Amino acid sequence: MTIVHVQVPLNMRVGQTFMVEHAGQRVQIQVPPGVRGGQTIGVDIPAPAPRPSSASLLSGGQAGATDAEKFLGLAAKTHYTAAEQQQRESEKAAAERERELVVERMGVDMEKHRLEIRKEIASYKKDMQAMHVTTGDANTRAAARWRGKLGPAEAADVSSLLDAILQHHTTNKKLREVEDFTKRGAQPRLDRAQAEAVLACIENSLRHPQVLAALHPKLTPVAQRWADGVIKAPQSATTKYG
Repeated sequence: MTIVHVQVPLNMRVGQTFMVEHAGQRVQIQVPPGVRGGQTIGVDIPAPAPRPSSASLLSGGQAGATDAEKFLGLAAKTHYTAAEQQQRESEKAAAERERELVVERMGVDMEKHRLEIRKEIASYKKDMQAMHVTTGDANTRAAARWRGKLGPAEAADVSSLLDAILQHHTTNKKLREVEDFTKRGAQPRLDRAQAEAVLACIENSLRHPQVLAALHPKLTPVAQRWADGVIKAPQSATTKYG
């Protein structure tokens, strides 16, 4: 409340009312007892209601705001929220597009990498096949030469083993054929010439001691002594076969 001093109009009597305007608002005042027109009296006038701020308009208005002010505040808030939502959606769409581009680039790079690996594998297989053909031809020729050095009976005793070895390209598989031959039932023992024919089919001379060790039970006593020398001192005792 605010005390305001006003002058009572001259023609006013006790109990009559008159209007006073203060701080933008009109207030009705009644002439109190004992007061005549022309006198000044103190009157309690309510403080004016505060005008809503822009923040209150955005929040929908405060108590005391008019319907128009509330409507304007709600409209401003709705517009502000829609703009924010549109901005967030634009940023989200841009981020999603960026992720798609990254995934797309990664996919292209991975496909290129896969193609390069396939080319390398194909080249490796081609080289290995060429090497196997060359090695196989050399081993076949060496075995044929050793068969020519052997007599008919000697060649027949070792021929099945030589044919089995020449079917493979890796030393490990050839060694398994030798081990399987050794495990079979009663067979004629092989002499040194026959053992050398077996070694001629295996190009890796570093594995010759291992081959002779596997073949050892099937060798004649003389061939076993020769094989023992190769096994114990492979560098000095191994002969180049073929």
